[in-house]
Amino acid sequence: MKRAFVILLLLAGCKSEAFRGVGFAGAPRALAASWIGVASDGRTWYRLTLDVEGTGAGATTEGQKTAFYRVRQWADTGEMTVHMEIADGPPDAPRRLDLRGSSSAWRLELAVEGRHTVTFWREDDLLAARKRMADHGPATTANPP
Repeated sequence: MKRAFVILLLLAGCKSEAFRGVGFAGAPRALAASWIGVASDGRTWYRLTLDVEGTGAGATTEGQKTAFYRVRQWADTGEMTVHMEIADGPPDAPRRLDLRGSSSAWRLELAVEGRHTVTFWREDDLLAARKRMADHGPATTANPP
């Protein structure tokens, strides 16, 4: 009887972790993905790749300037936070970027400290939507159906 109770407790503990869907450091598995975003300035693009360990990679591009970042830590514990440090980029690129805001399964709304806000979308969703539009849309706008 005692043995069955211990096994039941262990299984319940494993099951509760699966229900929460949380990886390390408060990183929800549902948000571990690649994200593409455009800043409110309309000129700066972002890409985040978040993993279940609470780390990842990032990049920003504005015009011809691109900077690459390491995501040192990210978590969603009521507020989404992403902390990035430069890995490679132009000398005037920010050395550290801290992003904070809200998250959902399909969109991140994050403010980049001291800069602007960014709306991120899942990269796979964006690419799939683009493919659907290209495959089913008119070849040109000059001769619509």
